[in-house]
Amino acid sequence: MNSSPVFLKAIPRSGGTLFVTMLDVHPEIAMSYEIYEDRLYSDTGAPLLVDDIIILLEETRQSARDDVQWIKRLSENNLRVFLFRARRGGLAVTEIMDELKSLAKNNVSFDTSTGRLDFIDALMKRKMHKEGKNYWGGKTQADLYELHKRHPDACFFIMVRDIRDVFASMCNTGSFAFTAEEAAALWKKRILDFREFVSRCKPKGMEICYQELVSKPETVLSKACQLIGLEYNSDMLSYHKKNLTLFQNPHGHLSSEQLKEGLNTQSVGRWKKDLEDRDLDSIMAIAGELVDGR
Repeated sequence: MNSSPVFLKAIPRSGGTLFVTMLDVHPEIAMSYEIYEDRLYSDTGAPLLVDDIIILLEETRQSARDDVQWIKRLSENNLRVFLFRARRGGLAVTEIMDELKSLAKNNVSFDTSTGRLDFIDALMKRKMHKEGKNYWGGKTQADLYELHKRHPDACFFIMVRDIRDVFASMCNTGSFAFTAEEAAALWKKRILDFREFVSRCKPKGMEICYQELVSKPETVLSKACQLIGLEYNSDMLSYHKKNLTLFQNPHGHLSSEQLKEGLNTQSVGRWKKDLEDRDLDSIMAIAGELVDGR
């Protein structure tokens, strides 16, 4: 079966992992988590070399008792993060090495975005084949125009969650260092950029409203599946009961434990008790026109 990929444009703390996890439950879709290009650079800022990664992995493999120890012994922090994130998609380090060696044979380089995206695509497809599914995809920070050029039939989604709740989540979870102004500006830019992309390129694109996803999940997921070209599957609502790769190998994912609790609306409107007036004023001054139901 020929199938087009599914991409979710990532915005921090917008609930994208929930949507990706629900799609991952679908019997035809294999979704990956946060395997982004920015981690295919050395800690000094230079692109990592495919051959050097292979050598480094082979050298550190000899004394490691398992994948976790193997990854932890690597000298490059960015590479450690990338590999742990790839394991969230259920891939063993040996499988990731197989894809690296295949790229090396074809002289693929990480000096260009094309080479890095080739690798990420290969890992996402590997998960698809491993699970016996027919569609693949994942969260992305890549340039949407480049992705559309590579995959003109791909489906593109973006999660739109109330920026006030987004910033409240940032303040309480993880190590985000955004000010209210910075968070609002980033959120606004990602959404407007997505809308411009959809307007210019006319891809299969859809905005997913977080509040609607948690309150009317069947309606939202049915529309998303229709865009992808699949029938809605009710198992997507019981994602928290599945033995998903994210739950098997969370590796510190900020949302993994919360996702195990199942679908709820507890995070909707959290800004009302969590944010101070000065932060709310700053957020609304920058992004208020994009906030529904002020």
